[in-house]
Amino acid sequence: MDIRTTDVIADDSRLPSLLALGRTYYPPDSPVLTEQFLRWLYMDNPSGRATLVVAQSDDLWIGVIALVPVPLEWRGRGQKACMAVNVLTHRDFRGQKLFVRMINHARSVLESEGRWLLGHPSDNATPGWKRQEMEFRDPLRMYLAKFKLPFSSVRKRRVRTLSELRDIPDDFWAELAARPDVHIKYTPEFIAWRFLDAPHLEYAVSAVEKRGEFLGLCVSRRFRGPFDLMVDFAGPERALSGFLSGAMRPTLVAHPAMGTAGAQVRRGCWKLPV
Repeated sequence: MDIRTTDVIADDSRLPSLLALGRTYYPPDSPVLTEQFLRWLYMDNPSGRATLVVAQSDDLWIGVIALVPVPLEWRGRGQKACMAVNVLTHRDFRGQKLFVRMINHARSVLESEGRWLLGHPSDNATPGWKRQEMEFRDPLRMYLAKFKLPFSSVRKRRVRTLSELRDIPDDFWAELAARPDVHIKYTPEFIAWRFLDAPHLEYAVSAVEKRGEFLGLCVSRRFRGPFDLMVDFAGPERALSGFLSGAMRPTLVAHPAMGTAGAQVRRGCWKLPV
């Protein structure tokens, strides 16, 4: 059996093959089985279209790794990267070392372009990623944000459009770029695509202010029961505890609680026992 790996740029012509492969694994109600979701994730990204690393047997797609561009920066210096998502192998072709073939191909492509490879593997995939010498961050711990006090000076207002994001002062985006950690390069366009335009989940993007000072942007979504989950924050690390103390609903925070940001998390949250 002839199996080959290739890389192609995502476009509408790839959707039938992606959907056919996805149906061998994902449940029928998965967003990965809708053209709207795939176009949003693979084609509408303002940082560029996804590269699909594909394992094929004749014309049949039997494996795929989607490499979605993610812009990073550190102290104002840019670093191109891709997030490996929706890693999938056809059930009928297990045991053919498809993951190894695809990840080796992906590494070759990204190394030639000077891009980092990022991922968030499941428990099943973690051993394979470790064999590929992926470096893992510190384990996440679960926290509960302290509730907003009745007379707190922290205020939140919902941001719903790209134009509202573009109205945020330029010096805020400049301060973000100067953060001392490696982080996503936040821009109005990236935040609008990643959160406001997402077709599969409803995210709440909120501008957080304290006594008239703009602290940053907090992103959350409904989780389970009465709980929200904080998904991201775009702001200087010193402002994180202000984000957390402004929570209007019970809000879970998953964070390794290391470094400067970790101290802010511990200040603005209660650590959960699990």
